[in-house]
Amino acid sequence: MTYQPLRNFAVLLVTSGFCGALLAQPAVQAMSIAKQRMVEAVQDWVSETDQIGAASVTVHANDRRLRVPDCAEGFAISRPYTDAETLKVECPAINWQITLSIDIDQANPTWLFSSALPRGHQISATDLTLLTDTSAKGDTSIGMPPDNYPDIVGKILRAPVRQGQRVNAETLDESLLVYRLLRDVPAGQLLTASDIREEYVAANTLPLTARLTLAEINEARSGRDLPAGWLLRHHDLDFRQTVLTATQLIERGAALTAQNTRRTETWSSVPVDAFPFQGELPRVVATGRISPGQTIRHSQVRLLPEIVAGESVATEVVRGNLAISVQLEAVEDGRTGQQIRLRNPQSGRVISAIVAGDRRAQIR
Repeated sequence: MTYQPLRNFAVLLVTSGFCGALLAQPAVQAMSIAKQRMVEAVQDWVSETDQIGAASVTVHANDRRLRVPDCAEGFAISRPYTDAETLKVECPAINWQITLSIDIDQANPTWLFSSALPRGHQISATDLTLLTDTSAKGDTSIGMPPDNYPDIVGKILRAPVRQGQRVNAETLDESLLVYRLLRDVPAGQLLTASDIREEYVAANTLPLTARLTLAEINEARSGRDLPAGWLLRHHDLDFRQTVLTATQLIERGAALTAQNTRRTETWSSVPVDAFPFQGELPRVVATGRISPGQTIRHSQVRLLPEIVAGESVATEVVRGNLAISVQLEAVEDGRTGQQIRLRNPQSGRVISAIVAGDRRAQIR
C-alpha cells in the first residue's frame, strides 16, 4: 500500500502487517516510543553522514496513521534517491520499510567547490570557497561546516563536481601517496628519487601492494623491466635483505657462532621466517642439521636463556657499598629479570639470585 507524499507527511511503504497495526489501539503508546527511537536514529544517521548537528535535522513523522514497530535489531537508513532530503528507513528483521522526508537547517556556513573539478582530483585550499550567506539559492545538498576544513583538503574526489556545489562527505575519498616511474627502468637497476614522481590516488582504488614508502624504494632495485609511467608495487621490486647463513655444516644441538655463520646481504627472496642478523649473535643452538650456505631460519634454531643449568655464572654480591664477584654454578635455566638458584661449588650451598644478563647474576 503506497501513500503519495505531502510536505509534512511520510511516504509509507510497509508490509501487510500495517493494516493490523492500525487496529491495534492498545499498542499506541508503545508505537509512540518506537517512533521517537526511529526519529532519533534518523537524526543520528544524517548527523554522522553529513557532518552536521543532529538538532539541524527535522524528521517528518507526525502522521498519526504512521505506526512504527519496535525494531530491536536497529533501523537501517539510506538515501535511495538523489534528493538528499528523502530517506528510506528499514527494519530488516521484520521486513518493514518506510520512505521519509526530512528538512535540514543550513543556517551555518558551509564549504563550496570554487570551480568544476574532475573525478580523482586531489582537493587543495584553492578549490574551496566558504559560503556564509546560506540563504543563497541553488545547490540544496548537505554541506560540510568550516570546522571540517582539515577533513577536506588532501582528499580525492569520488565523482566530478560543479562550481558552487556544496562539499559533503559522500563526494570524498581518503588519499594515499603512490609512486610512478618517470622513465623506463631495466631489471636489476637501483631506484633513486630522480626515477619517480609522487602522486595521490583514492585509497579505495589502491591495491595493498602499491603502498610503498620512499625509504623502501630507495633501498630497492627493479625486479624486472618496468616502463615509464608504471605505478610501483611491492612485487615489482627486489629489496636488499641481511640474513644469517651457515659457513659449514652445523649439527643438531650445536651452538651458532661467528665461526660457523656469517652475515649475508641478498636481493633474492628469503624465507618468511629467516633468522634476522641483529649485530651481536644471540645464544642459539640448531634444532636440526643446517647445510653450508643455507639461510638459517627461526624453525631451525632454539634461543637459549641467558643462563643455562650447569653453567658457571659470574655473580655480583652487593652488600651496602661493598660489591664482590664470585663464580657460582647455575642449578636451573633463567632469563633476564628472573630469580634462579645458584650453587657454591666449594660449599655446596644453594642461594637465590636475579639473572642480570648473559651468564651474569646479582645477589642483593
